Amino acid sequence: MARIDITARVLGDKELVAALQRMSSHDVDKAIRDGVRYAARGGRKTIAKNIGAHYSLSAGRIKQDVSQPQFRDGGKTATLSTSRKPITAMQYKAKQTAKGLSMAIYKGQRTLVKSGFIAKGLPFKRKGKARMPIDVVHGPSIHAIYTGGRHAQAISSVTEQRMQEQLVKGIMRSLQGMAKGFGKA
Repeated sequence: MARIDITARVLGDKELVAALQRMSSHDVDKAIRDGVRYAARGGRKTIAKNIGAHYSLSAGRIKQDVSQPQFRDGGKTATLSTSRKPITAMQYKAKQTAKGLSMAIYKGQRTLVKSGFIAKGLPFKRKGKARMPIDVVHGPSIHAIYTGGRHAQAISSVTEQRMQEQLVKGIMRSLQGMAKGFGKA
């Protein structure tokens, strides 16, 4: 499984660093936990949006293969996992044509699988000239797309950038809530 780790690291935001230095260690820990939770909550949506920009999968189908966040280290670390289970060609908008099975893995590009056909709602491909040895046609899994697909570098960098922004925003929201008197422990 691909693991996307969200760990609280505050490096560049001077306003955030100054606010954290003025607070007690208990309040800082709570703010960091809240920030990690805020960033992790939007993680599945962020991954689905970035994969959906390049691949012809629906966001709902992508989210099925991305786990809910799992928290460790007292809430200071969150992990999202992706599934390695391959996705059938039907999810990639497969159509039966006269030449075979046509499916769109990447947006705007259709791929032809010769000797492919759709039967009982599943895409199949014949192994040889004979009628019976057939295999189900699959496209890449979410894990394969995120870790090694054609657009993997772009997807992972945009996802990591968005998660960092959400982490800082979540910490700042928590600190502002504490300043107003809400969120006191």
